[in-house]
Parts: sequence; C-alpha cells; structure tokens
Amino acid sequence: MLKAPQLRKLANGEATIDAFAYEAAQETAAALGRAGKKLEAALAALERHDATPGANRDRTELVQEAADCA
Repeated sequence: MLKAPQLRKLANGEATIDAFAYEAAQETAAALGRAGKKLEAALAALERHDATPGANRDRTELVQEAADCA
C-alpha cells in the first residue's frame, strides 16, 4: 500500500509535500500490477496448452512469452 505524501521541511524552514515522489510511486505500482496480470495470463495460456492434447501452439513460444513477461 502506498503511503500518503509526506510533509517535509526545507532548509529554509518552509514545509512542502513531495507530490512528485508519491505520483512516481503510484505509477510504479500500477506498472507492476499490469506486468503481473500479463504474466498471469501468459502462465495460464501455458497451463491450458499443457492440459490440451494436440494443442495448436508451440509450447516453446508460450514459454518464451511467459519469460518475456518476467
């Protein structure tokens, strides 16, 4: 869970909120979430392939897609 932006004191005594760092952390979390979902989908496709006799896709290709997601 992301922490809310922190109130920081500058050298001159003024207070500021580090909104940029908070926004960057949010975007990083969102990107990791998207990557995780993509990897889950690739692994599910590989699992379906392994459970289907005579599957029409090359297993090596599916393994490479999953590896590319990691």
